Amino acid sequence: CCCCCCDFFCAINVNCNNLFLEYIFPFFLSLPRIFKLIIDSPFVRFYLVQLKMVNINVLLFAGCRELTGTSSVVMNVPQEITTDSLLEELVKLYPSLEDSVSTLMVAHNEEYVDMDTPLKLNENDDVALLPPMSGG
Repeated sequence: CCCCCCDFFCAINVNCNNLFLEYIFPFFLSLPRIFKLIIDSPFVRFYLVQLKMVNINVLLFAGCRELTGTSSVVMNVPQEITTDSLLEELVKLYPSLEDSVSTLMVAHNEEYVDMDTPLKLNENDDVALLPPMSGG
């Protein structure tokens, strides 16, 4: 016998080589078909569609522009994302924004949105980050 489980298989008169050739090897040969079935399943396709990525333009104003050194950034994000999650992704790119994120107002295509709002983004949408404003 040839492997650590030999004592068990020898005790029941099974040759380890036959076990491998008859059961284990065919299983490994079938793995590509199994993976294809999983990927082609409607359940997985649904989630792959949900994770469609789009490029958006994030416009930065006033203090945000000063902290990042740029007035806009193109980000590749999931098509469906909450405002909070979008800001978390932006902070990963620009850690200097972390302290000011909680005070920002967000606009998606020129309409203000709440921080926990789920966004349905399309390619080249604009998301603007606006600092609090005071009037006079």
